[in-house]
Parts: sequence; structure tokens; C-alpha cells
Amino acid sequence: MNENNLDDQDLINLRKAEALNFSRPLDVHVWSEHPEANYFVHLIYRQLFEKETNIRKKHLKVVLLDLYVAWKEHAERFIAVHMSPKDYSGLIDRYNALHIKDTTIRVVKILRKNNLIELHTGFQDRKNPSKGRVTRIKSSDSLVELFTKAKFECKDIARHENYEVIQLKDSNKKLIDYEDTLETKRMRRVVKDYNALLAETDITCGHVSDGDIVRKNGHKVAIDRQHQQVHRVFNNGSFEDGGRFYGPWWQNLSQEHRQNIYINGQPTLEADYAGLHIIMLYSFKGILYEGDPYHLDQDFGLGEDLQRKVCKKVILFAINAESEEKALQALRAEVTFPEGFKDHSNFLKSILAAMKKKHQAIAGSLCSGVGIKLQFIDSQIIERVIEQFTKRKIPVLTVHDSCIIASKYAEELSKMMEDVLTEQLKFPLNFEEGLRKFLLAGEEPDLTLSKIKLL
Repeated sequence: MNENNLDDQDLINLRKAEALNFSRPLDVHVWSEHPEANYFVHLIYRQLFEKETNIRKKHLKVVLLDLYVAWKEHAERFIAVHMSPKDYSGLIDRYNALHIKDTTIRVVKILRKNNLIELHTGFQDRKNPSKGRVTRIKSSDSLVELFTKAKFECKDIARHENYEVIQLKDSNKKLIDYEDTLETKRMRRVVKDYNALLAETDITCGHVSDGDIVRKNGHKVAIDRQHQQVHRVFNNGSFEDGGRFYGPWWQNLSQEHRQNIYINGQPTLEADYAGLHIIMLYSFKGILYEGDPYHLDQDFGLGEDLQRKVCKKVILFAINAESEEKALQALRAEVTFPEGFKDHSNFLKSILAAMKKKHQAIAGSLCSGVGIKLQFIDSQIIERVIEQFTKRKIPVLTVHDSCIIASKYAEELSKMMEDVLTEQLKFPLNFEEGLRKFLLAGEEPDLTLSKIKLL
């Protein structure tokens, strides 16, 4: 949108929309048993809510503590909160450990009535639901003043102990319930042990220890202990689809910023499986792929570096998309071309065709939705790495299929990632020498201390 073509009121509305979009959903599992936090909530409850017999203190506590965390994350960050009772009906107990109900709506209204929050009412767009907006709230100056006098800190606030760390979603990406098995209990135990270790670990990024840092796309990433826990998400109603670890702030940083991460005051290195899903698909065919999976001999006029980056995006999107149409649709929104490339759709389609030709042996798996199955395999690999280091009380941070660890453990991490990969993919013995040679060569032959490429 060209701001030069907007009148003053349109520009004000645009700025307001941008401000309200800097938000996150209400965290219904934020909790603290710190005496000063409890006292803070008790004082406000006694003054404003004691006569509201249908409002239990826990609902106020969740809203106040999350407002506090959001304020500490960034003074301008809003919280999105649902204000319709229907949004609270049918909540699954497994994912609602505190049994938060539509009582939250009344809490928000009372806080607003007493000028403790700023509120911007949401709306629905019946013609285009994606343009609707959930109600936004943030702390008012009056509440901020109370926060500054409070005698508890962000480090005293965490997720409730019963927060579900093994999550299952259906094909529409909605959380669904499930019956626990020995395997789900085992996975939950691994994640909870890992989170316990992360909770006592000091993880910082360069000179930024609390506050925010800006990614390349301009989004701010909060760096604090509230975003230092993980959970696993499985998809399509199956515990064999997905399963990756999500949640911590370091997953939202660019690789450039991740190089500045310190663990307990120690500099770190990142070990990364490059081209892992491509290697997996070839391994299923009994082929050990060697070479650069993203290089094309054909020159599309982008220049070598840019063409390789585009080819990498094309094949990765193709692995994860359910059809060629969906892959191209996602790519159009993701790939930015230099001036002069007018027919982007056909251009991307040509690159996709060229990549299919290059990877003819696995072309049948591209644009087939196989990516979610491959994510399950790489999540198992990462789980093994996490589990083994957690038992030794050595924190390792994950970014899907890469791991960050204190530099002194980098060689151990690389060796473990190699061993777990070869074990998981069950390469024949005659693959062993070639695989390890490829692991050492990596995607980028000039290995730097900041990033070790394993595949």
C-alpha cells in the first residue's frame, strides 16, 4: 500500500491497524505461585471483584499476569482476547489446564471499566473472515504504574505445571483430544524433563537479555523466560504426522541473530542438517544423494546465489505442499524477485519443473504432502538428541532440524546428530562411508565456527 496516496484519516487508521496487529493471543496457562504475585492479584481482586461472586480469582490472575508479561515483553504489545461466550464453549480440558471459561469476558470488562486496560473491540468481516480482528487489550498507564511497584518479576511467572506439551491437531489445525498411551506418556516425560532444564538455564542473545530483538522481516521477538519452554505438535489426528518442537523464542530469530545466543554465559555453535528431507526421500529409494540439491545447471537469469536460494525454497515448498498448485501459491507469497521479472508464476513453475527433473528419482514425492511425514522422522531424531543431552544436564536448543549448544560440546553434538541420523534412516552398511563423507562435506564446504552443516 502506497502511503502517499492516503489521506490523513486513512493514514491514522493504517497506523492503528499496524499497532493492533502487534499482538499475541491470551495465554490461558500463565501462572505463578510467587507470594508477591499472589498478593498483587489479591489486592485488585479485593478492590474490584470481591462482590462478583461468579468470578474466581484464577481468571483475574491469568489476565493480570499475562498483561504483565506482555508489558515486559514490549510496552506496545497487545493481547488478543475473545469476547464471545461461544469461543469458550467446548474447550478441551487437556488444553485448558486451569479450566478458564467465559468468565474471562467479565474480568476484561471490569478491568476496562476501572481504567486498568486499554481495549479495542474486535469485529467480523462476513464477506472476508480473514480480515476480522479479535478484541485487543493492553495495560493502561494506571496498571503499568501498579506493575512498576509490584515486587515480582517475569522470572517468577511460568506456564502452569499441567500445561499440555504433547498436542494433537486435526487436518484443519484445530486441537483435538486423545487417549494417552505408553508412547504419549513417554514423549511427555521427555519434554517435561527438557523444559525443567530450560527453566533453570540462562539463555540470552548477545547484549539483549530481556526485551526484544528485530528479525529480518521486521517482527519483534521477545527474549524472556516466558518463551523458553517447548511443546510438540502432531498433525492430521495422527502421532505419525509432524511432532516437531515449538514454542521458544530462539526459533523465531534469523540465523544471523542465533549466532549471538549464549547458554549460561557460554558462546554457542549451531549444527544443522542441510537438505535433510531431500536426503530422507532418496534414502527411502535406497539412494545416498551426494552433491548440492539446490543447484541447477540451467541459468534462469537470476544470478548464481539468488537462483540457488529460489531453488531451495521451491523444492522445500514442493516437499511440504499437497499439490503443485498449493506449492506455487505459497511460493508466490514468499519469493521476491528483482525488477524485470514480470511473469513470476510461470517462472516459478519452470523452476519447479527443472527441480523435478533434477530430482527425478523422488519427483513422485514432491507436491504430495509427504513433508508432514518427514517432519515426524526429523522430530524423532531431534527428540533423541534432546533426551540424551538432557540426561546429562546439558541444554541444547532446537530449531526444528538444527541444534544450538555451548561451543565446548559442539563436537559431541555433531557426532550424536550423525549417529542418530544414520540409525533413524537405517542406511545399509555400505552407505556408511559415503554418508559420513557427505556429512563432513556438508552443503557449505567452508564450515565456520558459527554453523556446522551436517547434511
